[in-house]
Amino acid sequence: MKILSQVAVLACLLLSTGVAHSTESPPFELLKAMSAADFRKTGLDHLTDAQLQALDAWIGSYAQKQASARCTPPASDGTPSVDVSKQAPAPSGTSGETVVARLIGNFTGWANGKRFALDNGQVWEQIDDTLVSHSSLENPKVTITGGLFNARYLSVEGVSDSVVVRLIAP
Repeated sequence: MKILSQVAVLACLLLSTGVAHSTESPPFELLKAMSAADFRKTGLDHLTDAQLQALDAWIGSYAQKQASARCTPPASDGTPSVDVSKQAPAPSGTSGETVVARLIGNFTGWANGKRFALDNGQVWEQIDDTLVSHSSLENPKVTITGGLFNARYLSVEGVSDSVVVRLIAP
């Protein structure tokens, strides 16, 4: 059941990013669409090659059907118009851009619910369950990037892992 819900979320992502614009779109390739870390986090690394191929085919077919259903009647020049009111919104607070700043204070590790105040005035909160202690880093550089499903990932310079965060204060 967990895999099924992950597949459904993945399919929704594909629809919101417009992977399938027409029947002429190249075939969808899951391994190219996801980072290795996201692939592992979603548990898709436990599928066999045949299951992954079947999933790729299903997502591509599903995305094409949904993209066709979202199209409005053709414009006067004959090109289909996409109904943007049904597309997913951009991540809140940063419009999808990469944020690079310095953490105010010391970084000592990850914990669900931990808040990170940045020198640009933003406050981000960790929303995943990663729990790691780290030796103290004073005012380290942090980078927040976009990922799958409008997720935002915070990484700290000198630390190998990143965590999923949400913007608390702009």
